[in-house]
Amino acid sequence: MDEKPCLDMITVDLTGFCNLSCPFCLNDFPKPLDRNRKYMDEKTFEKVLTLLPLVPDGCFYLSCLFEPTLHPDLIGFIKKIPEPYGKKVCLTTNLAKVSEQVIHDLAESHINCINISIDSLEDETFKQLRTGADLYRFMKNLEKLTQYAVASDVSPDIRFITIATKLNYKEIPGLVKKCAEMFKPAGHEIRDFCIPLTKQEWGMKNKLTLSQWVSLDDELSKLPYGCTLDDHIGFFPPNRQADVESPYFREKIKGLRIHADGEVEYLGSDIFIDINRIDDPLYYFKSLIHFIEMDHRKTDELQKVAGLLIKKNITIKAEEEIEYCLDQVFFRSVTVIFMGWCFHKRNKPVNIYLVFPDNKKVKLDYSPLESPDVERSVGELGTKCRFLISVPLAHKYSPIDFEQISIEFKSG
Repeated sequence: MDEKPCLDMITVDLTGFCNLSCPFCLNDFPKPLDRNRKYMDEKTFEKVLTLLPLVPDGCFYLSCLFEPTLHPDLIGFIKKIPEPYGKKVCLTTNLAKVSEQVIHDLAESHINCINISIDSLEDETFKQLRTGADLYRFMKNLEKLTQYAVASDVSPDIRFITIATKLNYKEIPGLVKKCAEMFKPAGHEIRDFCIPLTKQEWGMKNKLTLSQWVSLDDELSKLPYGCTLDDHIGFFPPNRQADVESPYFREKIKGLRIHADGEVEYLGSDIFIDINRIDDPLYYFKSLIHFIEMDHRKTDELQKVAGLLIKKNITIKAEEEIEYCLDQVFFRSVTVIFMGWCFHKRNKPVNIYLVFPDNKKVKLDYSPLESPDVERSVGELGTKCRFLISVPLAHKYSPIDFEQISIEFKSG
């Protein structure tokens, strides 16, 4: 528990599908199933749990784009969460088709909170926004969850999430009031939605305008309940102080999204890593995040510092007849770049190897480049001796491992 969080959030999809087909959802469920529509397995989840120290309390989400209660061993997975870390974990559910046993066990779990999606208490609107769900069954499930939570000594907080659309935004102030009086939630969040690529006509038709958001915000501000506008909303800050004509852009979130098959996505990048292939995920991602942060600052000075730090710790071995120079070492996202030159005094090919702390040796492939500066110094042997080698970080090794490597130059 003494780890300092270095991410804003981690979202974990325990499944790759849903039991509803909401029109504002980014997923297009009528399409054929893709590779990610599966259940997360136990071994993958155990590796995912090692990342709990990376986030603050309440920022490890057991759900992202899919419905977690469809997982056949959801409760078993939750029980695997170490008790000291339970306060970091939240679960989001539509609560549409959940057994009473699962509802009871969720209320008895030691996680931080349960976020429940609720967009309307009017039957027709509910059917339009939560396609495939039944309002009566949903309300019964919600009542049971609330009853079990009240009776439990360890129950998570109950929170509500409402997606605002033109179909329901006039109802939202009344919805917040009824939910507060009936269920006593710890919070109620109103969210905007991203227009799905496959449902653009519906999205453009039902997305709130600026004036509608301002009107809704005014109405909500009059309520004596803990209701908040999510800061995903791009029109104005949630502090209600800014000029509404100036778009509000939240600071970039640092986080991971973990798919049901174990693929980890570093948000806002093109980095995808299979957690199943990593021996020590916590160590790996802590060090990876550190160097990604340096890379994202995009300054030559920091890149140079990163390279010098690595060079300082690198041990270089070379045969007597090999001349070499390691000029620079850079990290760029998940790639390590080595720049320098080498040649054999008797004009033999030179092989370059990386030797990791566990003594694993990896031969680097490269094609010698022309090097006029070296040629001027040493003659013909230096004509084509420069190397520029990009090494993708192997799943087993982190950037910190690269600070402890050895480089060997050997004749071919």
